[in-house]
Amino acid sequence: MTNISIVTDYEKRITRRADRNDAYDRDDTATDHTIMGFEVVGDDSYKDFSVSFNPVPDRDYYLLMVIYDTGDSFGRDAGQLSLIDLYENQEMAADAAKAIRAHANNDDYDFNLKLIAENGVERSLYTPWKGYFESIQSIEVRAIRMNSRKWKF
Repeated sequence: MTNISIVTDYEKRITRRADRNDAYDRDDTATDHTIMGFEVVGDDSYKDFSVSFNPVPDRDYYLLMVIYDTGDSFGRDAGQLSLIDLYENQEMAADAAKAIRAHANNDDYDFNLKLIAENGVERSLYTPWKGYFESIQSIEVRAIRMNSRKWKF
């Protein structure tokens, strides 16, 4: 297995200030993310996930991610990013995105989703975008290379 770290940056901003006269109110926030690529990292480093292939430079890989909003009775937090997996095969990434969408659209509060990785192994994925206060902004598959692209959203 190869350990992958997605190289990201983010900017969090306040979109609505809390009402000072309401002891329970809090700021609403939104987060913008910039993804600059990915790195192969060692076992002792932080990793976002492990993949069954050995990435090479100058080739597209496909990052699956979910952007969602969350909150509570007192405020909202938009633009939360959940990195799902990195794929060699764009079609497999698209199929996983469809499975996430189908799971998100059912009305139960099952917070675990089973996805098939490229090596054929089933894995369980926690779905933080499912809940009473949560909603999905987007499910995206983006082409990404080792530290070579930069896109903001």
